[in-house]
Amino acid sequence: YAAIREYKFGFQRLPKQLETEFVFPDGSVSIFEISIQPIPEGLFILSIDKSEQHKAKEKITASELKYRNIVETIHESLIIEDLEGKLVYANKEFSNIFGFEGDDLKTISLKDYTSEDSYEEIVLRHNKRIQGISVENEFVYKGKRKDGKEIWIEARVSPMIENGRITGTQSLERDITARVIAEEKEKKIGRMFAFLSAINQSIVHSANQDELMNTLSTIAIEIGQFKLAYMGLLDENNKL
Repeated sequence: YAAIREYKFGFQRLPKQLETEFVFPDGSVSIFEISIQPIPEGLFILSIDKSEQHKAKEKITASELKYRNIVETIHESLIIEDLEGKLVYANKEFSNIFGFEGDDLKTISLKDYTSEDSYEEIVLRHNKRIQGISVENEFVYKGKRKDGKEIWIEARVSPMIENGRITGTQSLERDITARVIAEEKEKKIGRMFAFLSAINQSIVHSANQDELMNTLSTIAIEIGQFKLAYMGLLDENNKL
């Protein structure tokens, strides 16, 4: 009412639109959109109840805040990339894993957080998804932190679709470097046990020295996975 009174007795006679709260006698509150239009006879005032729209907007805002809170607190990196592979959105865990934050997030793309060893494959997968070609959604690749350190990443990627069109990709990723290192260490230990066992068997079953030397060299390369194997004999004075 105060706004209408001010408009009515003020000097300006221009159309005006505003929103205001109205408290009913029972204490309930409604939101009204008021449009004021000057006419020769005085003022034309249109009042529209916007209470339901405001309630719906508040619900949407609350839902968005809840979703954002979930996204920012999950222990996985959430990445959204556009058609060209440029970063559109990344949550806090992305910064924790890759080291990029603040203004970095405005300019980086796939190349900045993907190791050279994996970049070509990652770009190929991205382009296929954008083209609608079926490609494996879950895979492991070698990523790269801002400081250049290479890390192993487990990723789940899917295309983002709006109005029937692919607009980019969405990825959930986590750092599995510690797991990969542990698995490689376990494999290496297992390989060494197999290597030593095969050597023992060869010593027992080889018919002569030349056969044993050839067999040991083959075992070292095929089972031990040595890049180069050399066998020699030392005499009683430890000379070759």
